[in-house]
Amino acid sequence: MLLLLAASCTKGPAAFKGDYSFKTGGYLTVSGTVSSLLGDRDTTFIRHLVPESGQMHVVREEGDRMVVTMNITGGDPVVFPATVDGSEIILEPVLRSLLLRPAIGDETVRQDFMVSGTGRKYDRMILFELECEGTFRHLNLDGEVSESEIKCIATENE
Repeated sequence: MLLLLAASCTKGPAAFKGDYSFKTGGYLTVSGTVSSLLGDRDTTFIRHLVPESGQMHVVREEGDRMVVTMNITGGDPVVFPATVDGSEIILEPVLRSLLLRPAIGDETVRQDFMVSGTGRKYDRMILFELECEGTFRHLNLDGEVSESEIKCIATENE
């Protein structure tokens, strides 16, 4: 199945232009320090994103320049400047707020991160691999994002 998807990859700005429905999910790995009455200790922890969905619009500006807007249901809109390089669309870094779930409990945490990424078009779908950079601070946890595993699947509207 993966080979079939790779074979159907399309190229150029016109291939990406359109209106899409999207869903985003994944996690961040944070390396940092946890503080307690016994002192500080180094740790690595994972925070999962609260899944997002909504409408995406990919608009061509000039040449290989694009604008990607994400109208997140119940959330803030996001605008990515982008460029197309062959069969990839490259999202330039933007500061955006992400809602994260804790490892234990129900309290969600909103944090700002620099988000960028790349996407490939397969038939009527764009598969984005997103990357986050920045600092995570909440209660007694303080650290830097050391890894991000975030996917966004955008399916072209009919």
